[in-house]
Amino acid sequence: MPLQVISHLEIQINKLGFKYINKGERGFFMKVGFAGFAHSHSISMYNYVNSSEELELGGVFESDPQIKEQLKERGIEVTHESLEALLSEKDIDIIAVGPYFAERGKTIIASLKAGKHVIVDKPVCTKLCEIEE
Repeated sequence: MPLQVISHLEIQINKLGFKYINKGERGFFMKVGFAGFAHSHSISMYNYVNSSEELELGGVFESDPQIKEQLKERGIEVTHESLEALLSEKDIDIIAVGPYFAERGKTIIASLKAGKHVIVDKPVCTKLCEIEE
């Protein structure tokens, strides 16, 4: 399946049929990594993944110290200290992108270059050069 950039979050997982991809040896359907929690809908997506029988949490990255503290208070563990570390995880299939708007474009581009599917809400990016790339 080709890589896809998707606008909107949790409703897209089932619409695109991700639940039918990669079932097999790993014992689950898809593994989701989270890159950023600057907006509350990322928490909703995280909760959706954790409650799903068809998805598994693959890891969490957040660079903002204040948001890291908020995640800790909510019981969400930041498992990766860099985006690169999260993207290097071979068994993560999808990256849920949720950093500040100015960071989204480069996060999406890096995720796609790493061979990951991407789930992101709008705006996808804030620079025209990111759209072209």
